[in-house]
Formats: sequence, C-alpha cells, structure tokens
Amino acid sequence: MTSSEFTKLMGFVMAAVDKPVARPTIDAYFEMLKDLSYDLAAAAVKKIIATDEYPTLPTIGKIRQAAAEISRGHILSAPEAWGMVLKAVHEYGYYREGEALASLPEHVAEVVRWMGFQTICMSEKISVDRGQFLRMYEVHQKREQEQALLPPAVRDMMKQLAGGMKMLGDGEK
Repeated sequence: MTSSEFTKLMGFVMAAVDKPVARPTIDAYFEMLKDLSYDLAAAAVKKIIATDEYPTLPTIGKIRQAAAEISRGHILSAPEAWGMVLKAVHEYGYYREGEALASLPEHVAEVVRWMGFQTICMSEKISVDRGQFLRMYEVHQKREQEQALLPPAVRDMMKQLAGGMKMLGDGEK
C-alpha cells in the first residue's frame, strides 16, 4: 500500500471512529500494514468497523487478522480435512502414498506426513488416529494463522534471529 493510499485509509478510520489519531500512532500503523494491498486493508478495516459494537481504533493485530481471514477464504475444518485423508486412504491405499499426498491440499498433506500415511493406512484404531490428526491439524492451522498475521519484514527478522540462535547453540557444543 502506498503512503497516499494509507493516508486515505486512516482518514476513513478516523472519520468512522470520530477520533483523531496521533502522528506516532499513524506511523506505527503504516509500518505494520504497508505490506497489505490497499483494497485488502480497506476491506479488513470496513469489516471490523461494521462488526464492532463500539467505535474505537482497530488494533494493528485486528486489522491483520481480518485481512488474513479475507485473503484465505474458506479454511477446512479439522473434521473436513480428516474426511479428505480417509478418502485418499480408500482411493490410493498403502502403496500409492505419493499420489494420495498429491491429492490432498498441502497443509493437510503436511499433517499426514507428520503422522505417516502408511501408518494411517495400517491403523487398527482409526478413531485414535482421528483424534491425533484433529489435534495436530489444529496446531498446524494455528501456526499457519500466526505466521499469516505477521508482516513479511517481521517474519524475515524472526527467521534471521532464529538462524543466529541456532548458530550460537551449535558453537557452544
């Protein structure tokens, strides 16, 4: 989003909440929202303003969360994802793991890889596997959602810091 688009967006927000916003706050908001397209940010802000009971300045996190929800569209629930896994098991079976995983959305396939596709195929206690899958899928979705909320610059900074921490840990052995 450009600076002029952001100025337009903040003008709309200030009019909607009927309160001025201090310059340092505007600068912080721009820094944390500038990676979003104007259309996406405007839709997110309008969604929040339309559904919030009180006219207050939406937080950066709330705007990013609404933007992530809008851009992601329908998200499979854990039971829907498990249904897709069972369908893949029935259609492809034990020996066609690659085809089965390719038939699943990537985020579902990743959880299946964690559990082991062939392990699921050979399970004698599918209800136990179902419970494990549901929990693992929800953890995966939460992690993905948290990452989607972060601006790219913050994600990059976190990766660099994590890489540096691993290097420090490796050197101490």
